[in-house]
Amino acid sequence: GSGNDVNAYFIALNITTTVEYTFQMMLVSAVVLWLRNSLTTYFVFFLNFALLAWTSASWSFFFAGFIPPANLSVTIGFFVAFCCLIFGGGLPPYDYEFIYTAPYNEVLAGIISPLRFFSESLIVSEYRCLPEQSGFTFDPNIATNITNSESSFMTLGFALRDSDTVVQRSCNGWFWGALPFFMVGLMLRVISCALMHVQNRGPQAKRPFLRELRRSDNVWKSYMKVGGVVCLVLGVVMVTVWSILRGDMEDRSFERW
Repeated sequence: GSGNDVNAYFIALNITTTVEYTFQMMLVSAVVLWLRNSLTTYFVFFLNFALLAWTSASWSFFFAGFIPPANLSVTIGFFVAFCCLIFGGGLPPYDYEFIYTAPYNEVLAGIISPLRFFSESLIVSEYRCLPEQSGFTFDPNIATNITNSESSFMTLGFALRDSDTVVQRSCNGWFWGALPFFMVGLMLRVISCALMHVQNRGPQAKRPFLRELRRSDNVWKSYMKVGGVVCLVLGVVMVTVWSILRGDMEDRSFERW
């Protein structure tokens, strides 16, 4: 091989880009909060903007494995913009009400659209700060005849998997989407690291992957390493899907007396 450790390079690149984008999002979120005059806190804006940068940058690692460098920026820009527009939840037919109709819609939108959790988290954080009995939040000790399904959150199709939390008034934000937001970015980076050892081996001065695997001094050890990597990738994918689907779906159907 070339003598360079691609794993070390990949980890170093992840660390440097994450630090760089985090500082950038600190500035961007502060400006947006100042312009928006939000009801919620700065940390809500900073965290969501940081996770948006984390997930968007993860797609650049993923596409870098099979897209030529000359076309990489255009491809990533088009993909992220298109998926955010179509699958972000803000426009029909793939709005939040439709996303929550089936688990596969939730998984698809959660993975390919960086804007899906970003928009919902900021919208719910704002509405959750409204006064009780505003239609979004209520005090169950006072409004004894109102159920979670009658909240405006459920009517608009927001936070259907965390209804018990969002109906309680709070100005400190709503962070249910932070875990799947982070896990999607982590999943893409883990897959990218695995693909890096399989694709584009010529520029790394390495033989094709299957040929090197067969010619290894210890074939069984090599196969065990490959099996371990596959199990790691599948494990991260399963945890990501679980994080998107965790929580009981709120039944939006109810009867008014």
